[in-house]
Amino acid sequence: MLDKIGNLGTLLLDRFLPSTDAEALSCTVQCNSRHHWQEFCCRDGGGCYWRGDESINRC
Repeated sequence: MLDKIGNLGTLLLDRFLPSTDAEALSCTVQCNSRHHWQEFCCRDGGGCYWRGDESINRC
């Protein structure tokens, strides 16, 4: 649950306060700790986080 709250805060910041360098974020779809597919994003300067809702499909 805390992951979802943290992700929500990060998503809101990204949506309303976008970074000055749009190219600095790279995302891939990975298997999360709950064994579902989810988008995982990292900034070039560091800081990675899970983004969006996890898939209903298990990995």
